[in-house]
Amino acid sequence: MIKPVAIIFSEYYFYLIAYSSEGEYDDPTIFRKRIQFMYQGKLTKVKFEYYGMSIEHILDRLPTAKIKQIADNKYLFKQKFMGKE
Repeated sequence: MIKPVAIIFSEYYFYLIAYSSEGEYDDPTIFRKRIQFMYQGKLTKVKFEYYGMSIEHILDRLPTAKIKQIADNKYLFKQKFMGKE
């Protein structure tokens, strides 16, 4: 459990600033889990294929994406996000 203080935006990422509800620490902690989910709407599922050698830049923007390697340099991504269809 946490006590939220603020949400900030920096370098294309959103961060939650919060204190521990247990009072374990004097300073707040910064959390980052999902960054593409700031819009209201229904939970939408998306699948897309990526062709390339490096998937790190996709995982940087979609850290909760599920990945399946289909072939050499070909990947299937599955992602859920909040937004309008």
